[in-house]
Amino acid sequence: MPMIQFLKLPFVPFKKVVQNLSITQIIELSSTSTRASKRMAQINHSIIMLEVKLEDDCGKVLCTSASKNTCTWRFEKKDETTILNSLLTLNGENVRVNRYLQWVSPDEESAEFETEDHYMATKILSAHLEKLFNIVLSIATLKTDHVETFNTKYFDPFYQNCPCHIIRSKCFTAHHLNSLNCVEVNVIERSIRKQDINAFIRLWKNGNFPALKILHVQCLIDNDDAQLSELDVMDTEHWPLLQRDENGQRTIYKQGYCVQNVHGDLARVAVFRDFILMRVGPK
Repeated sequence: MPMIQFLKLPFVPFKKVVQNLSITQIIELSSTSTRASKRMAQINHSIIMLEVKLEDDCGKVLCTSASKNTCTWRFEKKDETTILNSLLTLNGENVRVNRYLQWVSPDEESAEFETEDHYMATKILSAHLEKLFNIVLSIATLKTDHVETFNTKYFDPFYQNCPCHIIRSKCFTAHHLNSLNCVEVNVIERSIRKQDINAFIRLWKNGNFPALKILHVQCLIDNDDAQLSELDVMDTEHWPLLQRDENGQRTIYKQGYCVQNVHGDLARVAVFRDFILMRVGPK
């Protein structure tokens, strides 16, 4: 029986075959060659969210489909004595890895690898999947407590324009906050000084950070009213600000000062017991 050249199939039968593959199989087939990647990208894969999670010893890329199925590729920093035998071609670049786990279920898929540079492998894979699935990176979660790694790698320009950042780092500073250009920023496990928030809001009022919609920063505050009155960049009038609790069940009513930037955009800023919340939106 003659072999079927899969990549030479007409579009309709090719599409039917691809639609019956798992997300992991699609990614692996797309990594075999540039031609395979381009052919796979012609299909609508119904991937609705792409997320990256970076830590000091591993990186993860998560894909979520319209049917809520998830696929996770995890790159772990290898031991120095490990010999890397497998080769992945992602986004036109070669990544040497060892696969040590692959698991596929109806709702969840995962593939785990060892690699020399987990950061670079994660970055290359996420760029590859953006082209493959015709989707932009949705969420970047950054977690590290090493200053050198944080400054040189984790705040790469590739991730700076991601719509949503969740940041867990004791090394996070106002400099990093001011370098972001995304829709939502959540800074966790790091207390930013009141003066830094002042400076950030002042920059926003002058027209910086045009994409920003939500800023949530942990701050250690003894008296929220006193803290609010000391935020010298605030205007005097204030508006109700709604914030749900961790369970999403209860609505907290909070008075937030209203700020307007040079473009006419309005933001509400309120200081809670342990964090500052800023939301940009209509009056």
